[in-house]
Order: sequence, then structure tokens, then C-alpha cells
Amino acid sequence: LIPVLKDNLSGFKNITFINKDILRCELNNITTDEIRVIGNLPYNISTEILFKIASTSLAVIDAHFMLQKEVIDRIIAKPGSKEYGRLSIMCQVYFNVKKLFEISPNAFYPKPKVQSAYIRMERLKSKFKNNKHEKCFYEIVRKSFIARRKMIKTSLKDIITENDWVKLGIDNNKRPEQLSVQNFLNISSML
Repeated sequence: LIPVLKDNLSGFKNITFINKDILRCELNNITTDEIRVIGNLPYNISTEILFKIASTSLAVIDAHFMLQKEVIDRIIAKPGSKEYGRLSIMCQVYFNVKKLFEISPNAFYPKPKVQSAYIRMERLKSKFKNNKHEKCFYEIVRKSFIARRKMIKTSLKDIITENDWVKLGIDNNKRPEQLSVQNFLNISSML
């Protein structure tokens, strides 16, 4: 499709085509301009791609992706729902996420066995105090969801003390999927 797209969009000077493996591409070296990312993500590596886009220092205004419906449902999930988890938190800390519409398997040939949907992810102002806070956030979220059915105090017992939980005002008997993105930001800011 690259030659066809280049031919059809040759009149636009603000479009750059990069035909590389996104997981091997160093995104931070692409441009210093603000960009919009659009794609139909391969379902088997969509989470890795989303984490890479989220953590890049590129000035991403927004991203629009077609993904498997279940992945989008996990991205937009709210605390307390069964879909809410690490993917939800890691996307929502960087982006305002909104499922725009679902796409029937009948729209494709050959017809896939999965339902697709389209999502808009608008970049938020950074919620991290510094790089250390961001790295701690990643680690806290990762560690919390290793065993998502455990109480948060058990998952983070080596990192957060009973006094810390009191200072944070967080019930440490909750499970990770019951905590908000802000809760995880607050926990990670203590380290």
C-alpha cells in the first residue's frame, strides 16, 4: 500500500511514511514536530505497540487505531470492572481514551473471527513529576497486576508500609483493579 498511498497523498507535504517494524523502530528519533498516529494494529502485538506509543517522548497529539474490540474494551475500562487492568491504567495515564465505533467482521475479506473497533486516544499533559516518578509508576502497576486477585497490600508489601497506606488514604485491602489511575500515581509518587 505504501506506493499507492504515496501517489495518492503526494500533494500533502505534512505526511511522512515510515515503512518499518514499529517494535524495532526508535520512535524518539523520527521527528520533533507534533504528530498524529493512525493505524490498524496487528492484534497479536497491539499491547506492545500501545505501550511503546504511550512511553515515547514524541509530541503525539492523538492516535486513532483499529483494534480488536476486546482490547479497546480493556483500554477504556473503569476501575472495578473485570476488563480494567494494567493496559487500562497504562493507556489512561497518558491518553484520554474513547471508543468511537465498532466494526463488523462483514466489513473485511476474508472475514475475521474477531470483532474490531476504532479508538481515539488524545494525549494528556504529563501527570508525572519527573522521570523517576514515571519509572516508579510503571513498576508499581506492573507489580500490582502480577497477581491481580491479591489485595494491593500483599502485592506491594515490599514497597509500601502500613503507614504509607494511611498517608495515601487508600484501603489496602482492595485489589489492584479497584484502584484508580490517580491512586497508582499517588502510590508511585511516594517512592
